[in-house]
Amino acid sequence: MRLPPLPELLGRDPFETARGRLLRTLSVDAAVLRGLRRGAREDDSLRVATYAWALGVAPEGLAQSEVSADQYALAAGLSPDDPHIQFGCGLAHAGGFGRRAMPLAARRGFAAAAKLDPGNLVGHLALTAARFSTGDLASGLRCVDGAAGADRFRPFRSPLGDQILDAAPWLGYSLALLWPQRTGTAVRYALTSLVAAATARRRRDEAPEILARLDSLAGRMLRGCEARADDFLQACGGLQVALAAREATASGAAEQRHAVSEVVREFLEARRKLAKVFEGEARKVLGGAGGTVAAGLVAVLVGLAKSRRRWPPPIPLAVPGRLIAWAGVGLAALGAAAVATPNPVALARRKRVEERLLAAEAELVEAARAKLVVLWEPATT
Repeated sequence: MRLPPLPELLGRDPFETARGRLLRTLSVDAAVLRGLRRGAREDDSLRVATYAWALGVAPEGLAQSEVSADQYALAAGLSPDDPHIQFGCGLAHAGGFGRRAMPLAARRGFAAAAKLDPGNLVGHLALTAARFSTGDLASGLRCVDGAAGADRFRPFRSPLGDQILDAAPWLGYSLALLWPQRTGTAVRYALTSLVAAATARRRRDEAPEILARLDSLAGRMLRGCEARADDFLQACGGLQVALAAREATASGAAEQRHAVSEVVREFLEARRKLAKVFEGEARKVLGGAGGTVAAGLVAVLVGLAKSRRRWPPPIPLAVPGRLIAWAGVGLAALGAAAVATPNPVALARRKRVEERLLAAEAELVEAARAKLVVLWEPATT
């Protein structure tokens, strides 16, 4: 017989306990999965979807794709009007893009997300990838035409995305997105499938029209992405695919592609400097904690040495050696706890640093976007 964990014995909700641990550590481990599984209720779509999403982002050995798909299907049935859950259900059932035709559940999930959030290109592109996976070029092109009114390119959020961004606005962005690697794969597959469709229909003189649709999608991805590095880099990938397809038919496309690559390289170098700033702030915290621990150890040694003296101290108000030693122990413990355990002071300081880096990253994205728009306009005129 196995007793439940101590928080459950004390009457705490296991889901809330797991959620708090996830927000503190920004990782999905066995304890988080166990709490989410215990706290998931079949009448709460958010809890079911959170458990399904966590199974997909868990490290190897803990992830269970089949269980994740089943749980997401249950959550989608409970919340048919939530585009984030519907898109997650599609991703959970999609499997590998381009290896085989996607299951009907994946196509239904993407179609529902595109219908519920028609202004977001991500849902339309995922549905396009699902249609192209069946080998039906006409259906895929109709999905592209259905995205004509979409002007935003924003990957869907995970069930706890808003809470993760509130806790860690810069460091937790990839965890706040709904399986960003799978979403990026779906977008790339949709764009490269358009290139393949243009190549297949070149003899029927339909290639220019298909390439024009690809150019339109790439341009809207660039203008409609948020000022976040991950979204911006996906949009830049769309530009590269469109320019690579244009190289065979348009003069100057190779130079345009090289210029886009240079802008992206400069952006990555600038963002790498921001990452070094974050590392520098982390080193400051570690250095301060290390100095505190060292000072505590010195106080322990001084206190122990002083406590061995047999004659009275020369100053009447002198601090006893044992008190100095115990104060040193407390100081060393405080320094170690500052970096070994999540605490409100350290979390608040990290959040301030992340907000500053997020603002700097937004400025980098806007500057790079402005350069790419100038480069992209001549390529599509």
